[in-house]
Amino acid sequence: MKKIFYLITIISLLFITACSDNKDERNIELENQVITIADSLFQITHDYVPGMLVYVSAPNKNLNLTFSKGTAQIGLVKNLTSELHYRIGSISKTFVTTVLLQLVDEHKISLETKIDAFLPDFPDGNSINMRQLCNMTSGIKDFTEMSEFENLITSQPATPITPNELIQIIDNYPLNFTPGSQVEYSNSNTVILGKIIEIVTGKSLSENIFTRITGRLGLTQTYIPDNSDFKKDYIHGYGDIDGNMIDVSTKYHSSYFGASGQIVSNLQNLNLWIKSLALGILISPEMQNQRLLTNPMPGDINYGMGIMETYGFIGHSGGVPGYMCFAGFNPEKNCTIIIMYNGYSSIAKISLYLHFLQTIDLLYPDLNIEVNKTIKNSALPL
Repeated sequence: MKKIFYLITIISLLFITACSDNKDERNIELENQVITIADSLFQITHDYVPGMLVYVSAPNKNLNLTFSKGTAQIGLVKNLTSELHYRIGSISKTFVTTVLLQLVDEHKISLETKIDAFLPDFPDGNSINMRQLCNMTSGIKDFTEMSEFENLITSQPATPITPNELIQIIDNYPLNFTPGSQVEYSNSNTVILGKIIEIVTGKSLSENIFTRITGRLGLTQTYIPDNSDFKKDYIHGYGDIDGNMIDVSTKYHSSYFGASGQIVSNLQNLNLWIKSLALGILISPEMQNQRLLTNPMPGDINYGMGIMETYGFIGHSGGVPGYMCFAGFNPEKNCTIIIMYNGYSSIAKISLYLHFLQTIDLLYPDLNIEVNKTIKNSALPL
């Protein structure tokens, strides 16, 4: 029965995407306006972003558009296409947290369970629970901001690092605030969740994600790499190093990003996943309701349990060296927007969220988005 349910779900989600893919009904004017937004931002950011891949589906507006700008590899005429792989960064958090919530549904763990039940030596582990790890209210400092991590990833980028080693770095620092009292985005939370999932299930995080998510939904192009490489042809990612755009696609071992950001996928798979995520396909309705209890963050972003919401769009942003992405699905409007840049920089980060907001504003002016004000106050979680 479960296999039949997931098959029906996949077919339904694909229908949502494809139902407006009729060339006789295409909204050419709206397509051109969406492309114009990308054109204008690409002109500003092309020194830092070699290419963009954009997908916008709004069936009620006869819009189902996939297009790219620039190149997937500097020096070649290579379009960014929907089947090419890329690193999705912190969108990985949506997968990891989904597994944790499934375990809660199965009564194998509780949202109120404390860290010290699994990691007894973790400082303050008796005051931080699973819910606080999931919704970024734990107070645990972000490991990507720690000097020990910076030294390791700089000196030996291709050398793997274990979750235990990352956690040893994390637990050297005091909490930034009392758990539950504030909201602060921290990659450390999901690294710890990933380790706890492995302890609870006795299986690797990669195996859990396959058996519980990607295998069920047929996301055959979504995986945790074993090294710094990709399994198939990929979009090359670039970083601004001393004023030069350097290919960093395979420079860093994926384990450095940990459970918080090491998954690889492509546009085709991400499109199906982001709908499944927003609709709560793989968890109970009660757990989805819990997941969508959000706290406000800067820039009109609300954060739930491993999930972001902005102007009705549910999904997440992601960024690791070379790649930045924002993916969201609005169930009420049946609209999906996925934007990927193959360059990582502060300018690209601002452009990515601006790109997302301007596209929403174009499609749904009734939402009254104050784009410039929102961008000014934003700190896009990556």
